[in-house]
Amino acid sequence: MRVVVLLAVAVTMTYAQVPGTYRIICASSDCWGYSVCRKVLNTTSGEIVPICFDPMRYPPTGNEQVCSDGQPLWVITGTGDYSQASCGRVVNKTTCPSNYRCVTSPVDVYDVCCPNSDKVGECPETHPGEVGVCADLCQSDTNCPRDLKCCPNACGAHTCQTPVHSLYL
Repeated sequence: MRVVVLLAVAVTMTYAQVPGTYRIICASSDCWGYSVCRKVLNTTSGEIVPICFDPMRYPPTGNEQVCSDGQPLWVITGTGDYSQASCGRVVNKTTCPSNYRCVTSPVDVYDVCCPNSDKVGECPETHPGEVGVCADLCQSDTNCPRDLKCCPNACGAHTCQTPVHSLYL
């Protein structure tokens, strides 16, 4: 019984406070158990914060398939709860931040804010004899900072790399 109490205290200390509740602030690999890391827009400040979600409380809705990387933006609702950011022809729509775009579902039923994955340039070529990190460090361009793209390296794993820009004369 004492082990359980100590474990509960350790878990509680890893939580960060979000107005009105407690949530774990995360990077994509920081969530425990079955929880998933989702990016949440604070519509008041404009700040986007990654937060671990319990999939039992916030189950997949199917809207995840609209975004190429499966990560639609979420917002904090007026009641302090969370919902996916609806951006189309709806009441209380969200204006997608500059690094997101409004994407309509294939059957035009709903619209969500998806990360803008259209980064300029192509992935650099790999050459025989090159070495690289043999672990996937990204899944799409949206996982990479600034203008870096998620590209396969010499090992076959995906890492954030400087894109090659084609010159047309």
